[in-house]
Amino acid sequence: MLTRKFKALLFGLSMAIIDAIVLSLLKIQNTHQKYTNTFFVVAMIIYAFQPLIFYKGLSYAPMSILNILWDLFSDLIVCIIGFLIFKEQLTTRQYIGVILAFMSIILLSS
Repeated sequence: MLTRKFKALLFGLSMAIIDAIVLSLLKIQNTHQKYTNTFFVVAMIIYAFQPLIFYKGLSYAPMSILNILWDLFSDLIVCIIGFLIFKEQLTTRQYIGVILAFMSIILLSS
């Protein structure tokens, strides 16, 4: 059986995955205007599920912790997607920030 902490992590991670999908769609929409508003509309529809997931996640963690987990997971995933897929570059200071975000997730989930 999954613990409450692990379930909270899963809810935070699922919201972050939604963020990553939505932000990637918006990046594609912004850089390739030939898609009209297709990706923008799809992104809005996907993002509409976020409040429901957050609401369910509140059963396993306080609002403050759940929101921080969501934000940190989102930052890490979006950063990885930006680097690997969109070929965005990070400075040394930004890499340190990513490492600190990862460490924060570990501290918050312990």
